[in-house]
Amino acid sequence: MAKIIGTNANETIIGTQAKDILKGKGGNDTIRGLGGNDRIFGGEGADLMIGGAGNDFIDAGPTNTGFNVAKGGGGNDTIYSSGTGEYYGGSGNDYIKAGFGVNELLDGGSGVDWLDTSLVSLSYTVNMVTGATNWAGESFVNFENILTGDGNDNITGTSGKNIIMTGAGTDTINAGAGNDILDGGRDADILNGGSGTDTADYSNSTSSITVVIDTNKVWDGTGTDTISSIEKFKGSDYTDYFYSDFGDHYTFLGRAGDDYFYKTEGTGPNNKHTFNGGSGTDTFHGQGLSSFHTINLTKGYVYADTTERDKLISIENVVAYNGSTVIGSHGDNVLSGAGNYSYTLKGNKGNDTINGNSLGDVLFGGAGKDTIRGNGGNDTINGDQGNDKMWGGSGSDTFVFKGQFGKDRINDFNAFDSDEKIDFSGVSGITGYNDLMNNHATQVGTNVVIKVGSNKVTLVDVSLNDLDTTDFLF
Repeated sequence: MAKIIGTNANETIIGTQAKDILKGKGGNDTIRGLGGNDRIFGGEGADLMIGGAGNDFIDAGPTNTGFNVAKGGGGNDTIYSSGTGEYYGGSGNDYIKAGFGVNELLDGGSGVDWLDTSLVSLSYTVNMVTGATNWAGESFVNFENILTGDGNDNITGTSGKNIIMTGAGTDTINAGAGNDILDGGRDADILNGGSGTDTADYSNSTSSITVVIDTNKVWDGTGTDTISSIEKFKGSDYTDYFYSDFGDHYTFLGRAGDDYFYKTEGTGPNNKHTFNGGSGTDTFHGQGLSSFHTINLTKGYVYADTTERDKLISIENVVAYNGSTVIGSHGDNVLSGAGNYSYTLKGNKGNDTINGNSLGDVLFGGAGKDTIRGNGGNDTINGDQGNDKMWGGSGSDTFVFKGQFGKDRINDFNAFDSDEKIDFSGVSGITGYNDLMNNHATQVGTNVVIKVGSNKVTLVDVSLNDLDTTDFLF
């Protein structure tokens, strides 16, 4: 490794095949890095800087002190322009940062290269196809990705895959063909993905976002973006809201935060979306689904009869509509029904919260410690395994117990409603009403406790004397 610092004269500085630090200082210098991952600093003057092999860092020096030429060569190079001169990335995946000047050629070369114009907080127009800009004397060619600064920018992408990121300001991005990623930054932007499968990326947003496909709008806390030809949406680290529509195949990624996904109207063959909650506790609203749909979090799909429709990834909670059937995942879920419909809501292996509706529902807890509320209607409630808490709500409800059901509590059983039932027909340890009263049911304080081996049911605030044969099924 060599560390060579020049003088203010015109010099030729040549490094080694190892990792070198080469500084030109003043004068019109020629600096060659040769091999290794070199750090080259041109300093003042009109310098020629050549990185050679390796992943090199080249800093041309102070702004506009001379016409510089920098060549990265092989490797993934980083080049800082002084604002004047010619800068070539060469082969490899390079990063070139534009300076503040009036005579500047930047050429990414081959590979997947980044152009960074963020130093300039003015309005920039960049055509990544032709390399033309709105500033005389500037040309940016052979770049796949671009990062701009603040200002009202207008960026046109290439026919390949581009990542286009703009700063604050009212920006317009026309990505063109290819599978592009668009990040408009702050303020109200226009994002046009063009052909290909394109992504609007809001992962850098400092607040939650709301995506409404039907209106082609995204609200991000700093402005309202107008979107077109965007197929994928990446949310923020906050609570985001995604509203799909009937049409293209959309992918929604919530990332961090407790996000909400809304399935709006439409069940046709083109209406297949992917809802990915990411981390956090995320909720899917199936408001556009009808009764022949099943929302299955275990398999990760929404089914129309037996046909797979939407894909669900990392979704914990569901609000069902229009009588859809819901099946939970192996984690903790909150499953609810909305509107005046009857639902079948089934938990799985987690500690689930299941909320019925105003009509009669079928509610099944599955394994785990579940909390089940029938709310209105004549509900059928089965906590299944685990120590469950159950409320029937208004209406005449049936509480079903089978096998090893655990230690459950019914918190609002109405012993005076002859249509409200406790169904022990699936419990082999109880043979009938007399066996129940003589061998299993006891008064414990204000509650009735029914024990079957290691299992028990507690009827909260119920008197044993108020129970009769009409309260049970065997």
